[in-house]
Amino acid sequence: MHPSLNDHPTVAIVLSTYNGEAYIGAQLDSLLAQTYPYWRCYIRDDGSKDNSIAIIKSYAAKDPRFTFIEDQIGNLGVVQAYFH
Repeated sequence: MHPSLNDHPTVAIVLSTYNGEAYIGAQLDSLLAQTYPYWRCYIRDDGSKDNSIAIIKSYAAKDPRFTFIEDQIGNLGVVQAYFH
């Protein structure tokens, strides 16, 4: 069980990924290894053609601090991905 996110300051992490299958698992494992447990990670996929979405969804299913932002907008590019 994770500590209550309401009792402490919470760090918000925003990730955008595109075809990140090779490294998204290591990125998310790094977050899980942090000693400060009060964080939330919001991840938006930018239209990946690889297995990135399945990997992200598997982490989100195991830990409620991960939120997958799923949309049908597709590839917006690095900057615009954070504005939609």
